Order: sequence, then structure tokens, then C-alpha cells
Amino acid sequence: MKRTCLIAILVLLTAPAPAAVKVFVKTDTKLYDKQGKVVREVTAGFPFEADKVSGKWAYGFLRTKGGGARGWIPLAALDLDDDARRALNIPITTGKNVEPVLLRYRLEPGELQLYDVDMAWSKELIEKRGRSTTLREAQTFKTEIGLRILCKGRTDDGLYTAEMAFNKLRLAGEVTQNHVTVTVKANEKHVALHRDGVLVFSGTWGAPELAAMPDLSKFLDVPVRVQIDERNRTGGGSGFEATLVEAGIEPGGSLVGDLVFPEDPVRPGDSWEQQLQGTVSDPTGEDRSVSLTGKAKYTVLERTTYLKQPCVKIRVEGASAQDESLTDTRAVWTTEGVYLVHEARGITLYASTTTSLTVTRPAGGAVLTGKEATTIAMRYAGNKSE
Repeated sequence: MKRTCLIAILVLLTAPAPAAVKVFVKTDTKLYDKQGKVVREVTAGFPFEADKVSGKWAYGFLRTKGGGARGWIPLAALDLDDDARRALNIPITTGKNVEPVLLRYRLEPGELQLYDVDMAWSKELIEKRGRSTTLREAQTFKTEIGLRILCKGRTDDGLYTAEMAFNKLRLAGEVTQNHVTVTVKANEKHVALHRDGVLVFSGTWGAPELAAMPDLSKFLDVPVRVQIDERNRTGGGSGFEATLVEAGIEPGGSLVGDLVFPEDPVRPGDSWEQQLQGTVSDPTGEDRSVSLTGKAKYTVLERTTYLKQPCVKIRVEGASAQDESLTDTRAVWTTEGVYLVHEARGITLYASTTTSLTVTRPAGGAVLTGKEATTIAMRYAGNKSE
């Protein structure tokens, strides 16, 4: 035992230290010790040998005419090119020669992704008859969902097969119709309904009193099979939005499926477009759908870090409409948001999107306008189940 410990200590003592990265100070600054006290004033032009980086600081040796001193110096005061940044494991986010990134979706069989998803959805149905305007219906819902994605393997033609399922549910909503307000609060097992502030039901999903509502508990932990290629395109008509619909949790008014990666590497400022085509539920009437076409534009904002992982920050802006000359219905749909995508694996670490849908149509001498708004925020929650 003692001999083993001694050998280990000798190995540590004799192991070569990581090579310092030699750079220069580009602006006047100060060198600090670990307690934050100023070691010396530093003018631009002095060489600095950086050993490591912590946040916005670099630790190393400042070489001067009289010898030098060790300490911490602000990263912003150092002249760092791309090679120096790579050597110090700093994401390349600034400068004219920002290194481009080839975004590709890559998973290993058995790899698990967990997400916490917050969704807020609202709807208004307004009737205008002459000079009179009436709010016929108003709904608001907030939902917390746990999403699990498990990679099952990869096909011969390069498609990843995966299973998506929900494993958590928290729901709170309010529906006002015909001057009556119904509120609902629910989780995986329990549902409570109030009508105008009076409790009318408290029990489990599937009860006869809830016949008008989908039994959301049935969809928990029930996997939906999807296929995903390296450019993040899903097959089989599925994906996150479709998984919500399949589970009976209609996000409402959203045409954006999955963020499709461009064919070529991209750097900050680069953009690409994705065509949108599909149908959405018509908020002005039952059993109606509206066909829309448009496009979404994606723009790389920067290379940065999130959850201590190098990622690419991408903005999405989208719009779609229905040609009113083809129908009596006028529909306009928009979206905006941001994605943070892991550079090496192509998985989404964070996404936040807001969509809006406005549909107007004549109905029996009146004009109906339905408005929906949906905000979805997805946060990567690791790869280990509790």
C-alpha cells in the first residue's frame, strides 16, 4: 500500500505541467493576487504566459524586465487569437476570424436527454357585430412538462432512432365562457376543478366528471418513436410539437417543427431559411383547420457557453399567412425565439420560442377573431433520471 502511494506521488510530481499559452497585454491593466490585491500596474505590450482561465480571468506569469510575477489578469486585457483561445478552452466568440461551426446531431445508443419544459398558452375569441364587440371566450393555461428522449440506435442510412416520452405534469388553467369561469389545477395523479371559485370536483384523471377533458395521465411515460437525421430533421411526422399533440397537449398555433441545421458550417452573422407548411387548429370554430405557408429565418448570434458547454446561440424569426383570396378566412402566424445548441453533439441545451396566431372569418352576419399565443421554454436537465 505504501509503495503504491509513493509511486503515485512521484508520478504526480514528475508529470509534465500543461504548457503555458504565450500572449501579450493589449491594454493597460492590473495584475492581482488570489486575495484580489493589486500585485502591480501593467502597461500594454508586456508578455503574459497564461496557465489557466477561470471565468473572465486568466492566471499565469507576467514577464517584465526585472523578472516578473504571477497572478490574475482580466481576459479582456489580453490579445487572444483563435489558437490561444482553443489552447485555453475559451469559446471563440469574438473577432473578425471567428471559427465556423458545422452543426450536426450526434447521439450514442442508450444516451438519454432530459428536459424541463414550461409552456404558457392563451386564447381569446372575439365577436364583432356592427359596432358591438363581445369577448365570447378566454382561456389561459400554464404547463410544466418533463420530457425524456432516449436514443435507441442508428439505422444503416444514418438515421437516429429515439423514443420521446413525458414523465412529469403540472397544469394550471382558467376558462371563461358565457360569464362562467372554470379553473383547473392538476398533476400526474390529481385534478381539481372550481367553477366561479366553488370547488366542483377533486379526484383522479379518468373520472366521469372529467369526460370533457383528455385523460393526460394516460400519456405519461408512453414513448413515441421518432427518427432524426444529422441535420436534426425528424421523420415519421413527429418531433417535439407532434409529441405534444400525440399526448393530447395541444401547443396551439405553432408551425415550427425542429430546428434544421444548415448544410455548411456557420459563424456569427450567418443565416439560413426553412420553409414552413402545415395546418393549425382554427381558434374561431370547432373541427376547422387552417392551412398556412411561410418561412422561418435562423441567424447565428454568437458562439458562447451554457451549462459550461460550448454552444451556438441562434435566433429564429418566422411568419406565415393564408391567402385570403382562396378562402373567407384570414390567418396570420408569427414566431420568434432563441436556441442554444451544443457545438459538438447538436442537442438543444436551451430554447425559448413565442408564437402568435390570429384568425378572422365571417360568421352569420358577424366577424369572429380568434387569437392564440404560445410560449415554450425548454431547458436541458442532464442525462440521469432521478
